[in-house]
Amino acid sequence: MDKIKKRMLKRIGEYVSPDPGVLRKVFARGLSLYQELAFEKAAGVFSACADTDHLCRIFLERCNYFKTSPPPQDWDGAWESEI
Repeated sequence: MDKIKKRMLKRIGEYVSPDPGVLRKVFARGLSLYQELAFEKAAGVFSACADTDHLCRIFLERCNYFKTSPPPQDWDGAWESEI
């Protein structure tokens, strides 16, 4: 999981931001809130970059989903997608 997170954070800067460090910090803050089940707050953070960053937009959509359909309190943070 840690390697995946590091790779994701590295890739975030490749999408849009002329200053990848700022975008990484924003995403890291949003991800931290997301993992704490604070979806309303996380959505606010992700929405700041959702217009220009694809990964922030994905997590914003997930936050909006979880605001209406919250996961169980023992949720492991994994997103289950139906293919």
